[in-house]
Amino acid sequence: MFSELKKLNKNIFLLGFVSMLTDISSEMVFSILPIFMSSVLMLDKFFIGLIEGVAEATANLSKFLSPVLEKKFKKKPVILFGYTLSTFLKPLFAFANSGVFVFFLRAFERVGKGVRGPVRDSMVADFSSPKIRGEAFGLHRMMDTLGAVIGPFFAFLILSIYTNDFSLVFLLSFIPGILSVLLLYLFVQEPKSLGKNSKNNHAEKNIRKDSYAWFLLSASFFAIGNMSFAFFLIRVQELGMKIAFVPLAYLLFNITYAIFSIPFGALADRIGGVRALSIAYLLFFFAFLMFALSSDVLLSVFALVVYGMATAGSETLQRMIASQIVPKDKRTGGFATYQGITGILVLPASLIAGFLWSAFSPAAAFAFSAVCSLLALLFVQKVSIKNAE
Repeated sequence: MFSELKKLNKNIFLLGFVSMLTDISSEMVFSILPIFMSSVLMLDKFFIGLIEGVAEATANLSKFLSPVLEKKFKKKPVILFGYTLSTFLKPLFAFANSGVFVFFLRAFERVGKGVRGPVRDSMVADFSSPKIRGEAFGLHRMMDTLGAVIGPFFAFLILSIYTNDFSLVFLLSFIPGILSVLLLYLFVQEPKSLGKNSKNNHAEKNIRKDSYAWFLLSASFFAIGNMSFAFFLIRVQELGMKIAFVPLAYLLFNITYAIFSIPFGALADRIGGVRALSIAYLLFFFAFLMFALSSDVLLSVFALVVYGMATAGSETLQRMIASQIVPKDKRTGGFATYQGITGILVLPASLIAGFLWSAFSPAAAFAFSAVCSLLALLFVQKVSIKNAE
């Protein structure tokens, strides 16, 4: 399995390190930003929710700009702009003295994240051969997730040594951020473009157009059922986990995600992306079902591990499949549409979960998610990736 990693293009490893460093920077900031807003700026919970909601909406809507910018500037300049914008804006939280300042800064920073995502994933596909593309995306997701583990730990260390100095954390987030920008600028190459008469270009025109529609439908049903991770943490705490251990549950999820990203990609390279993604959706179903039926904290922790495995599969394999069913010259647009739509559905997904949780029970919310996982599993079977490359 892991022996195939040495066959990956060096640019995939470089993009992985770029994402890891950026995630370290981002998670240093965003793991403590809610506490900063509530305890330092004294913002009420509604305004904090508004800030976070607008920020995520901005990130998801910005994804639709990616193919437009790529067409005008090529791929590397677009992701360089996205990473640079985020890197230089995050330290400015150190100078925030009002909710309005945070509102606009958070939104503009998310533009950088939004525009770079689809182009970056398109580059991962461009730099990988079809035979090991699953491992390529798995490696990238693993390194990205490692950054999400390391960043909060750095923030914890800084706040512990320099008692609750939020501004210092925000300022120091610039270091891994600028390292990621320099790594990208100096070493990552622009992917070679296909000529108009390329053999691959002609082969990709034979792809069934309805495969992408079925893929979007499947991914959308999954997204509408995949509630915010906050609900999982709330549930394990309700079932008896001490509050001090709740951050460890989040850490366990991220570690599981990181561990299983490459194995899921390798499995997809062996048995096909649709079959491997089907396994991930089944794992989601069982994880949601366990949360719906569980009255024991240990079972809920096990369900959280299963959920982490499933997330590693879905995040890796949805990207892999999207890259296989969209022509190479339209990949960024394909990624932008898929990621933009599923990202926008994050809000209604959490609203539905919250309503079912409050009006009926936690079991009702998780049962709804389980049903959505089965529908996603059903629709993904209609996806055909023959002649993709």
